Amino acid sequence: RHLTAAIVIYEQTNIDELSKFPILNSLTLSLSIPAFDELHDFLKHFPKLQKLSIITYSAVIEPLTVTSTWFTFITDHLSALTKFKREGNIALENIEEYIKAFHWPNGWQLEQTQTPNGTNYSRITTTNTRY
Repeated sequence: RHLTAAIVIYEQTNIDELSKFPILNSLTLSLSIPAFDELHDFLKHFPKLQKLSIITYSAVIEPLTVTSTWFTFITDHLSALTKFKREGNIALENIEEYIKAFHWPNGWQLEQTQTPNGTNYSRITTTNTRY
């Protein structure tokens, strides 16, 4: 019912060829590649997820255009989700806009932590929980 996966190498893969686990209720993904477009397509196959954690490392920076779509994506495709955790490096000049994208309506509560990571980035963890 829980899957933890690290994705460190990326090749073009047809999402429809990947194994599906529709009974999963918890998924943790550690990404070392910036495949955010494919990630949304992949996650659509887990409509019963209740908990989702996405962790990125090193130079993988989530574009703010992707960050701003998480709430809509979850509302449209992961309606059973009650906890969404996102951890990654954010450029210092984008922190305010990044955090703002995780202030969600409709009973979602945001918790965040922030740790300096070099001179240009901060390591931020946001956790949205629906009550």
